[in-house]
Amino acid sequence: MKSTSPPTARLAALPAVLLALLAPGAPAQSVPPTEETAFIDGIAAEVNGEPVTMQQVMDEVRAELQSLSRDPDDAPPGAQQMQALYAKALDEAIRRRLVLLEFADAGMQLPSWFVDKRVSEIIDGRYGGDRSRLVAELAQRHTTFAEWRTHIEESTKLLAMRQLNVDKNVHVGPARIREYYLAHESDFVRPAGVKLSLLFLARRDGEGPGEFEARARAIRARLDREPFAEIARYYSDDASASRGGDWGWIQPAETLRDELAASLASLAVGETGPLVETPAGFYVLRKEGERGDGLQPIESVRDEIDSLLRRAETERLFREWTDSLRAKADVRILRPTM
Repeated sequence: MKSTSPPTARLAALPAVLLALLAPGAPAQSVPPTEETAFIDGIAAEVNGEPVTMQQVMDEVRAELQSLSRDPDDAPPGAQQMQALYAKALDEAIRRRLVLLEFADAGMQLPSWFVDKRVSEIIDGRYGGDRSRLVAELAQRHTTFAEWRTHIEESTKLLAMRQLNVDKNVHVGPARIREYYLAHESDFVRPAGVKLSLLFLARRDGEGPGEFEARARAIRARLDREPFAEIARYYSDDASASRGGDWGWIQPAETLRDELAASLASLAVGETGPLVETPAGFYVLRKEGERGDGLQPIESVRDEIDSLLRRAETERLFREWTDSLRAKADVRILRPTM
């Protein structure tokens, strides 16, 4: 089974790559670390006088790269792709700032205790309650705990604003689903496959074999009474954790190692398997769906089309809304100074 963790070295090198791309004539290898740091800590744009930092844009770039690739052996992105990623990340960061300013202008407030509760949930779920693990990870990204907490607070505000101004206006009916299906039948001609959700647990530094197995068994037991996606999002060490462990449709024999493929084959649709121990760690697989060859009937892809149309409609409405906010705002794009 291929590793699903993004290559840390490649992600860490991104600032230098972007620096070379955004500073014409400056090759990546000629950039001293001090200049790189100044570049990343600089200002990429201003929205009504509020800064959008290069660090915020870089966070968006990293998130986009992690969502694009599951395989650390993938070739690094080229200059054109990196420029496109940067432009998209900057646009997203500006929209994020516009929404946060709208939150403040509306007189809305987010209690500190609510943010603290969310922070504790993340530390408990993703880091086993060990704040030092989080701090160490943030240090690798040159981010402080206070900055990360601010990011969590802002993300919560963004979610609230999207729900109030966008999500409630999204509607997808049966007629639209059928219309889309008939217009895109070729998209639903597929090979046989299985829709997989996966949770992976790696052994932590200093964790003994018995302690590791006990932790894995405790997490597996929670899957019998709690949503798989939520547990995977908090506990999984796989790159799919941010997607709730969703791997989409796969051909198990081509994608998974033998013991995992065998475990998946033994499951009924909707069933979660037992712990599977491998040299890399413990896996838990859930079979979300199964299909045969050929054109899939509309009943089997209805939820997929509904989700696709909702995402598209949500994105369209969000962009329309934030475009209207931008039309009223003073937005300045700043070139990095070298």
